[in-house]
Amino acid sequence: MALDAILSAISAKNDQLLNDERAAHKQTLASLKQAFEDGLAEMQSRVQKQCDQKKLAMMQKAKTHASMHVTNTELTAKQTILNEVYESVVKEFDALSEKDVTAMLQAMLDKLPNEGILHVGKKQEKILKKIASQYTFGNVLDDSGFILETEEADYDCRITTIVNEQMRPSTEISISQELFA
Repeated sequence: MALDAILSAISAKNDQLLNDERAAHKQTLASLKQAFEDGLAEMQSRVQKQCDQKKLAMMQKAKTHASMHVTNTELTAKQTILNEVYESVVKEFDALSEKDVTAMLQAMLDKLPNEGILHVGKKQEKILKKIASQYTFGNVLDDSGFILETEEADYDCRITTIVNEQMRPSTEISISQELFA
C-alpha cells in the first residue's frame, strides 16, 4: 500500500503541477490575446488617423484645384473681353471718316523718312496714293494702315500692330482696372 500511496502522491503532485501549468498557460494566452487586441486597436486607430489626414489633404487639394479652375476661367473670360475691346479699336479705325483717316495717316507719315517702299492697306490705298506720292508703292495689305520699307528699317504702321504693340501694353492695366474693379 505504501507503493499505492506513493504513486497516488506522485500522481496528485503531477496533476497539481499540470493544473498549475495549464493555469499559467491560460494566463499567458489571455495576456497575449489582450496585448494583441490592444496592439490591433492602436494600429486601427493609427490607420484611421492616417486615412483622415489623407482625406483632409485630398479635400484641400480638390478645393485648391477647384479654386484655381474658377480663377482660370475668370481670367480667360477677362482676357477674352480685353481682346474684344482692342479688336473693337481696330474696327473703329476702319469706321472713321475719310477725313479722320487721312489726318491720322498723314500724321504718321510726317514722322517717317520721305522715301522707301510703301505697302498699303486695302481700305486706305486711295488715301495713301493721294497723300504719299513721294513713296514707291509695294504690296497691298489685308490689314488697315501701312508698312514703310526703307534701307535703314521697316516701319510697321498697321493699325493692328499699333494697337497690339504700342497702345495695348501701355493701357491694358488701366482698362482692366476700369472694367473689372
